[in-house]
Amino acid sequence: MSYTKSVLQPDEQIGILGRLHWIVYYRAIWYLIVGFSLLLLEHKYLDEEPVILLTAGVFGALALVSAIHAWFVRWITEIAITDRRVIYKRGFINRHTVETNMDKVATVDVDQSVLGRLLNYGTVTVKGTSLTFEPLRRVVCRLNCETRSSRNNLRASPLSPRDSLRTTLLGHGQAQAAWQETATFLP
Repeated sequence: MSYTKSVLQPDEQIGILGRLHWIVYYRAIWYLIVGFSLLLLEHKYLDEEPVILLTAGVFGALALVSAIHAWFVRWITEIAITDRRVIYKRGFINRHTVETNMDKVATVDVDQSVLGRLLNYGTVTVKGTSLTFEPLRRVVCRLNCETRSSRNNLRASPLSPRDSLRTTLLGHGQAQAAWQETATFLP
């Protein structure tokens, strides 16, 4: 059972489950690219089997360890928006959780780099009336390009903070469809 499901209050429903973007595998991908490039160069210029095997072993192990670490981080991170709260959990043995009531959400800030805009990920910061979530880095973000720019604060949006958070994690059309399925989900 996930942490989010275990802390649900009676009659509370999960509306959106967020997740980390696949870009968390960037180190593993980088190690594979560098390792493969070095293998091609060594094969072309050195052609010494022990060096080629060592390079393949080192970069293959680095890529594997990085991929396993990224998968684990992605697996142990939970982001959920319910009809009452925003829930963020990170960690396996040492657990870090942040929860805030939806009526306490004041603003939602989204920062995206150029690559983030192209691949639909960014850093989401939920600011409440009494606390601020730590920035949720490399979260899947599907923003409506008409109402937001790459480093735009969602406060400028005509949407409420709740709507902004839904739209950020799902995308405008998907958010409308998801919330219309549960018509009485949020007031």
